[in-house]
Amino acid sequence: KEIFKKVNIFGDFTRYFANDWNAAFKVNYTKSDMDMKFAQLWNAAVPRVQRQKYDTSSDEINLKFDLNGKFELFGQSNDVFMNAQISRDKFKGSDKWMMSLMGYNMDNFTIDSVSEPDWSAAFRDASSNLTVKQKSLTAGTWLNFTDAWHLLAGARFSSVEYTSWGWSKMFFSVTQNKKKELKNSKITPYVGLTWDFAQNHSLYLSYAKIFKPQMNEKENGDFVKPVLGSNAEFGLKSEYFDGALNSSVALFQTLLQNKAVPDPRLYPSNYWIDGGKIRTRGFEAEISGKLTRDLQILAGYTYAKSVYLQDEKVHPSLSAHAKGEIANAYVPRRIFRLYTSYAPPALPGLNFGLGGRYQSRTGSYYKGAFAAPPQKSYTLLDAHVGYKFNKNFGLNFAIRNIADKKYFINSMNRSADRLNYYGEPRRLTLTLNYTY
Repeated sequence: KEIFKKVNIFGDFTRYFANDWNAAFKVNYTKSDMDMKFAQLWNAAVPRVQRQKYDTSSDEINLKFDLNGKFELFGQSNDVFMNAQISRDKFKGSDKWMMSLMGYNMDNFTIDSVSEPDWSAAFRDASSNLTVKQKSLTAGTWLNFTDAWHLLAGARFSSVEYTSWGWSKMFFSVTQNKKKELKNSKITPYVGLTWDFAQNHSLYLSYAKIFKPQMNEKENGDFVKPVLGSNAEFGLKSEYFDGALNSSVALFQTLLQNKAVPDPRLYPSNYWIDGGKIRTRGFEAEISGKLTRDLQILAGYTYAKSVYLQDEKVHPSLSAHAKGEIANAYVPRRIFRLYTSYAPPALPGLNFGLGGRYQSRTGSYYKGAFAAPPQKSYTLLDAHVGYKFNKNFGLNFAIRNIADKKYFINSMNRSADRLNYYGEPRRLTLTLNYTY
């Protein structure tokens, strides 16, 4: 059961100047509350049901200033941009755990057999508070050296400040968490070069540094380190039939370290650990648009292989990985998508389509007793048929996962006895659209 409330207030002011310059100021305020109660069936040595209540609230305000303009250089018109941003987010959370209900059979379990407990009698109760203050300044330019050669270059300064405090209770023992503060800041440059070597074809090369602070906490109360790394990409983009059909092909490499990983030793406590240094290399191709006036297509293929660049020995039997070992095993190495839609000229208003998506085998981040059962490769098929009665009314019938395939959702923290959630089953949707 989940109850979610959200209030959002926003506004912006834009001023246009001479010579194609403009400035904008934007403000956004969001207040949200979520109350969630749920039960999990654990197929352990003795199957049991774990009941949990999780309530959160957040109060966020964001201020942003943008400045954009043009200038002449190299006999060409060029663009320059700058933006400054300040935000403050306050989060509050309450997490309650009840004693497990034992002896449930996974084969005949129904949620109706679990009644709502008295949450005031929770054996574990925790309260947390977190304030996040962020500042950033970004500046860059788009330079047109010639009609064919273009350069995008810029940099971003990011500053993040965390403050957290709270308490936790296990049975009759109460622990007051020490107030913690952490500041991180870094400058991350990025650059991209484009060559329009033919009328409808462009080669590009891009490189960007990565810096992403994380709010996940370790067992000792410290925050995990910020994600650091870089991303490089080389590709070709093309368009055909006056832009009706577009294609792209790219090679990429991403280096990441410190990405937060759930700590398997401390469950049910929601603690995290610093991830290892990982390199991902891959290839991506996509084509989308109209093959003919009546036939549309979307097809894409992605291949990505991740490996550890150094030994990672967080825990010898649960999550130790050697240099060169496959990383991100929970992410499919191969993904293929193909969707088509056809509108027969002889039947105006009618359209129908068929498509599918394939992903290769996935595994578990964890090892030993915590390793999740592997997910074999699978294919999901979808279809739709629609009819537009006139320019205002349309009817569409869609089926997703036609074969009602059962599969696990890709997740880093999926393990042997928990968090193995099935993906979306067969779903039929009938939609009536009206536009005006």
